[in-house]
Amino acid sequence: MIRFTSRSPKRERDTFEPAHACRTTLSRCMLLAFALICLISVFPPNLEGAAVSNDVAGEDDWTRHLILVTSLGQAVVPADSQKLSIEPKNNFDDIFASIESDANRSKTLIFFIQGGLDDLDSAIARAKDAGTIAAMASDNFYPIFIGWDANLGTSYLEHLKTSRGIYEPGNYLFTTPLTLIADLGEAVSNAPLSFFHQFFETDAKRLKFASSSYTNDTVFRPISGLNPEAQVVNNEYAELRSYYNAHPERSLKIELANFCYSPERAIAGSATYIVSFVPKTAMLPILQGGGLGAWQRMRGRVINLFHRPYEFDLLDKGYHLTEADFREGVLPDDAYDKSTAERAGGLALFMAQLQAYQLDHKQRQIILVGHSAGTIVASEMLLRYPDIKYADIVYMAAACSLNDFEKSVLPYLKRHKSDATPTLFYDLCLHPQHEVDEWRLQEVTLGNGAEEMLAERGSLLEWIDNFYSTPESFMDRMLGKWENIVQASHIIPYELRPLITVKGFGASPDALKAFPNTGGAYNIDTFYKHRDTGPQAHGDFSWWPYWKTWMWEVEPSLKSP
Repeated sequence: MIRFTSRSPKRERDTFEPAHACRTTLSRCMLLAFALICLISVFPPNLEGAAVSNDVAGEDDWTRHLILVTSLGQAVVPADSQKLSIEPKNNFDDIFASIESDANRSKTLIFFIQGGLDDLDSAIARAKDAGTIAAMASDNFYPIFIGWDANLGTSYLEHLKTSRGIYEPGNYLFTTPLTLIADLGEAVSNAPLSFFHQFFETDAKRLKFASSSYTNDTVFRPISGLNPEAQVVNNEYAELRSYYNAHPERSLKIELANFCYSPERAIAGSATYIVSFVPKTAMLPILQGGGLGAWQRMRGRVINLFHRPYEFDLLDKGYHLTEADFREGVLPDDAYDKSTAERAGGLALFMAQLQAYQLDHKQRQIILVGHSAGTIVASEMLLRYPDIKYADIVYMAAACSLNDFEKSVLPYLKRHKSDATPTLFYDLCLHPQHEVDEWRLQEVTLGNGAEEMLAERGSLLEWIDNFYSTPESFMDRMLGKWENIVQASHIIPYELRPLITVKGFGASPDALKAFPNTGGAYNIDTFYKHRDTGPQAHGDFSWWPYWKTWMWEVEPSLKSP
């Protein structure tokens, strides 16, 4: 890792001069900006995807469970065990051949779309996890992992080299410093607002939860210590839950598990708050200034999965009809179709094959699971390919917006409502206490091995709502937060409510906080024992058995604590 250090010269004046101080501060800022630009130039972000590890297993079967698409939309597969590079080709034919083999022909296909700041290496590690693959196979599932680069660190570097959604290699030396200066200015100017969001919203809610949390009561009653906003949400939940208990066949299925706030947890929470206060406060303006550009660029990567940037590059000679084409009688539509087919995003190419496959294999069930930012990709899939039938759609800690949900998921459910077996949708959430209480030192990859540690409080969804995005309305807030979906439950048409489940997990002192060490085996019984408390942090969803229906479904009736 390259580090830039500087030492301040000894002051030669006994008196303080504002002009001198301003010049010194400005010089340091310019030096820092120049250093970062140099770092980007020397170690440019790999915009065609993160480097693939060389620890590929001897068998290649795991590649038949994996779809890899780079940040610029190119479908790729690992080259071999001796190379760190990736080849610009796809393995779709191999995947479908494996699906149709005798051993897998009767299995349910389950697509898992990663998110949560994962990159291509994460997808490869998941596909090579023999324990998870075996556990899913024993339940008659054939998993296919969709890997894309959802890392915010590399997204920010790409943001610095991208102008208005267009990556122009010839201009980034000019645009990068200007973009960086703009981000630094935004970080400084928005610092007071960042502090307000953190301390008077996220942290304030955490303190209000400490004395009394949400309840599973189905009657309206005030809860001592609960902030007014949470109290209103709790009342709405009580009404929805009460109606579900009375009419489960025609209502929204909803549940929020108990939250046991033990004295030990309270002490640990206070200790981590104190420990994280200084680094968190110092990093807030920086994360605010850079987080917005990184998040916007990452959402741009979602579109690249379906439309590669080169698809719109009119400067590429292969895109147009040439004079020779006219002489040979090539039709414009033929040239355009050929060009767009070659330039289409990797995931779009796979979805086209999947749609054709399902037409000939209508009996084959498919389940779609998205985690975190993976739900943004899933929503695009539902919007762009609504004819592909899924038996179940599961969103875990969804980082897509309520607006995405209304425009993609609800129309999809309505489209398939009259099917012999309508599609069911599940929205799985952390307990609202955990959303504001999550604390970690987040390791962020800046590209080519450079890494930093950033102190955060609150889940990723909390940070997106407050820092990484600029919601223009409530509908731009995250679907995966319990409070958001309960407050927006009225947007769900009554005819679709029986098809939708909203489940919030709870907490207890003996909850699983890490993957159980079972010697590499996937012990389902351990997870089933803790099914009520479920995931305790945003990233936990991906290592829970998300293919098990008991993780999605709610109890028919739930007693008050």
